[in-house]
Amino acid sequence: MKRNHKHIIAHSFSEAAPRYDQVAVLQQEIGARLFERLTEVECEPPARVLDVGAGTGHWSRQLAKQYTDADVIACDLAFGMMQFAAQYPQAKQQPAEFICGDVEALPFLESQIDLIFSNCMLQWCEALPKALFEMCRVLRPEGWLFFSTFGPETLQELRDSWAEVDDKKHVDDFTDIQTLGDSMARAGFEEITLDRDVFTLTYPTVLDLARDLKILGSRNVAADRNRGLMGKQKWLQLFQAYEAYRDQKTQQLPATYEVIYGCARKRRFHEG
Repeated sequence: MKRNHKHIIAHSFSEAAPRYDQVAVLQQEIGARLFERLTEVECEPPARVLDVGAGTGHWSRQLAKQYTDADVIACDLAFGMMQFAAQYPQAKQQPAEFICGDVEALPFLESQIDLIFSNCMLQWCEALPKALFEMCRVLRPEGWLFFSTFGPETLQELRDSWAEVDDKKHVDDFTDIQTLGDSMARAGFEEITLDRDVFTLTYPTVLDLARDLKILGSRNVAADRNRGLMGKQKWLQLFQAYEAYRDQKTQQLPATYEVIYGCARKRRFHEG
């Protein structure tokens, strides 16, 4: 990911911090399902837990509550998110540290972390193999990684509707489950388990969807919302194209999200 792109994403999420939890209903549901997977796996109690892409710190606090004897570290690219998380009111369980850091260059030494939790973050990585390698690097041998991310069916209605308007990219590309598994193996993980869910959110209008995506940090969807007449014309064309998906019974527009859950261990070291 180019540095200016990272800066834009970090700035977007920093701006979104105060309102993020109000609209991140899907992200909270995904996180709950990921956390359930975490608690179902038998493993030694971790001493150091890293929440990568911690955002407002919701799951960092849950991890601190789950592993009361562990040092939980909240890490996010957006300084505003970490600042908001550190000042979160009425939190009985808080992480031990809040660190502003990039998953593609984690600020930790090798084999320092026992467990990594990452909810709805990897889709933002342009260099996904590098991010996976970094997470594997900082994990101790046989340490665990649990994550969720979005798959290629995500926002397919929006992607297809934009395709009727122009040939520009308006929706992020998402990695498929096979490619993701292959990248994990190359990064140094084993005992890889991947599964998926498909969620459908509904909205009265495309503009309501776009507003939610903006608050959630997505800038791509609104990239062509120009100040001039052409921008308005394109948005009108998008609205018309998306109308083909409107449910006639509920009068709502669907937005599909494919969610991939992953669980893996860092590969054991072998001598020779």
